[in-house]
Amino acid sequence: MQVDPRARLLVLDRSNKRVQVFDKTGELLDIWTDVLSGNDLVIDSNEEIHLVEGENRVSLLNLDGEVLGRWGEKSDTPGNFPGRPIEGAWTMEQYGEYKAAYDRDGYVLVKQFLPPEEFDVLAANVARYIRDVVRGLGEKLAFYQDRERPETLKQIQCMEKNDGFFAGYASAERWYDLARTLVGEPANYTEADEEKEVALSLEPGDALIHHGWTIHRADPNTSTTRHRQAFAMVFQGESCRPNEEAKKAYSEALKSQHQELGVALAKS
Repeated sequence: MQVDPRARLLVLDRSNKRVQVFDKTGELLDIWTDVLSGNDLVIDSNEEIHLVEGENRVSLLNLDGEVLGRWGEKSDTPGNFPGRPIEGAWTMEQYGEYKAAYDRDGYVLVKQFLPPEEFDVLAANVARYIRDVVRGLGEKLAFYQDRERPETLKQIQCMEKNDGFFAGYASAERWYDLARTLVGEPANYTEADEEKEVALSLEPGDALIHHGWTIHRADPNTSTTRHRQAFAMVFQGESCRPNEEAKKAYSEALKSQHQELGVALAKS
């Protein structure tokens, strides 16, 4: 994902082999389909886009998405690409240093993971989604402390299923590559680990990445002057499989807890 000189957001939608172009409000402006699965892009001083594609190719584009040049094929010869991963290499070397901490603790805090301009685009689209989309969502997708008071909105789910911007954002290379760098097979957690609790304070633009097995929570907002917002995504490794027995047990325990607290459950 990159913000171009025209203040547009270019999102690599790798799973659909295209580039989606949005303005800062999240409105879809264009879709470029003459690409393979994009891995990364860089815009140079001549306002030309260098797009690295996952199927052994590099493309040079202008800001209108027109192809200026291409090179690369599946080959071991110099200047081409063998099409196989390098054993032991991380996709994003600059984040490799976090891997050991992630495996040890189950979480890692990456300060200023999002540059200010990308954070502003994401924040603007979250605000737009809340303003334009949330009101039409059912109780299973938008959770309030008090549904009669819109300002008590607590959580939104499945944003990518209801909005074009977030559908593309889920495959943005910055998040995708960080997840691929950190996510592996489950680490060993002991009872001593479960007894530990670490409080982390985040600033706008920070990213907190934690393992699916890491117990996490958030204290109530103590501010009387501002609301608190966070944006979350879930990445699953290729070996991830659902544990239906555990899922059923969790659902039954949650239902029992809600009944004890007198919390009304949404009807299926």
